[in-house]
Amino acid sequence: MQDTTLAAHAAARSWKPLMSGISIALLREHDGERTLLLRMDPGARFPRHLHPGGEQVLVVSGDVQLGEHDLSAGDYLYTARGEIHAVASRGGCVLFITVAKPIELLGEAAPAA
Repeated sequence: MQDTTLAAHAAARSWKPLMSGISIALLREHDGERTLLLRMDPGARFPRHLHPGGEQVLVVSGDVQLGEHDLSAGDYLYTARGEIHAVASRGGCVLFITVAKPIELLGEAAPAA
């Protein structure tokens, strides 16, 4: 697949439920790499998962705990390949995420509402 310039306008964004209290908007997918927005409601939790290709996260709004790291709006986290963590948000958040390879869930996921 050829790599091309892409503009993803907010007005056309489609949020899809991922699991209870969590939804995603896929912005770009190319050669296995994904760029997406992840929205977590207050109190939402994402189960432990493995990052076979690493992960970059920018907190757009709200607060989030990624493993042992407490982050808030404007904070950035790089998770190295092979690392494992769970995710939780006390007050809700929106995250900008890029992963080089799909994650592997290690815990139980609550079904989407």
